[in-house]
Amino acid sequence: MSRKYILILSLLLLALVSCKNKQVLPVTYDFTVVASDASTSMFYVGKLAPVLVNTIALPMDARVNNIMVSYGDKVLRGQELFFLESNGHDDNYSADIIEYLTLRQELITVDEKLANDEDLYKRGIIAKNDYLESKRKRGIIYINQLKLRSRVQEIADLLSFDMSYIDKIQLDNITQLNNIINMHNKIPIKAESEGIFLRDQKNSVDNLVSGAVVKKGDIWGVIAKNNDIMVTINVSEVDINKIILGQEAIITGDGFPNVELSGRVVSIDFSKAAASHDEVLYPVDIMVSSLLPEHATLLHFGMSAKVEIKQPVYGKYMVPINAVNIDGQVAWVLKREANGNYNRVDVTLGKTSITEVMVLAGVSSGDRIKLNDRAN
Repeated sequence: MSRKYILILSLLLLALVSCKNKQVLPVTYDFTVVASDASTSMFYVGKLAPVLVNTIALPMDARVNNIMVSYGDKVLRGQELFFLESNGHDDNYSADIIEYLTLRQELITVDEKLANDEDLYKRGIIAKNDYLESKRKRGIIYINQLKLRSRVQEIADLLSFDMSYIDKIQLDNITQLNNIINMHNKIPIKAESEGIFLRDQKNSVDNLVSGAVVKKGDIWGVIAKNNDIMVTINVSEVDINKIILGQEAIITGDGFPNVELSGRVVSIDFSKAAASHDEVLYPVDIMVSSLLPEHATLLHFGMSAKVEIKQPVYGKYMVPINAVNIDGQVAWVLKREANGNYNRVDVTLGKTSITEVMVLAGVSSGDRIKLNDRAN
């Protein structure tokens, strides 16, 4: 072998040895910690419910007649829904009207007498006790008339006319008296607000049918707001303190696929706690907002709904997941100090995603922490 080839081979061997002894240093990457706002989610199941405006409670024992609406109809304020007939209460009704008109007439008479007695007393013609007795009798009649007027006012409200109409009736005018007494045989029940006429699932009587006999206080429906929906969920005592008014919520449901509704917590009722399987539950109402016209054909009261409530977490730190090391049950990071060295710092972790993890404690904004080494 020639000297030339021996020299080339020697150089190649020297280069291989040199490369073998050379150390390839890894490149260190740091991540600068920055505070950020995040959120966690809590999940519940509830039902779509109407936003009630008022309840239609029947004012007396009666019989239903001439029904003009059906459940689900839209109604206007003041619209007549149905009528009540109350023939069985003629005596009480008539007695109240007649007694009120009688007391009103007596009050007019006693006022005239009191004015005359006051004049006689001031002139020294009658004794003071006689004058005070007239004053006392006037007071009794006045109080009794006020009490009865309250009952008659209810009658006037039912018949939808002003109380002054009754006040103008003369007790000796039989025609006027009979007209006002007979008017209560057909009492209109009107909608007190605009909305949708619905059955009250908890309190309504069985059927809205003509001829039904009803009792005072029976609930024959509710008026709900147009285009407004609420979801009621039950929250356990463990989570109830995490719920606050105004919290954002996302509502979805199997009955209305591909529709995602937004809402906010509007009511937390701590007075209506209920026990279920040894767990205390509190009702929470969520108002659905921004309903679109096309939702009207998809959303129906009573449908099941899935509710996701966002719980904000402020001032926490989201760091790359490859910056966190786990040693048994302890999580830690390598924090870079001012001199360039790294020190181990234990941290408390929160929620985790595929690429990030929330650090609840252990680092501060501006800290630089070491990521896993990457080679060139």
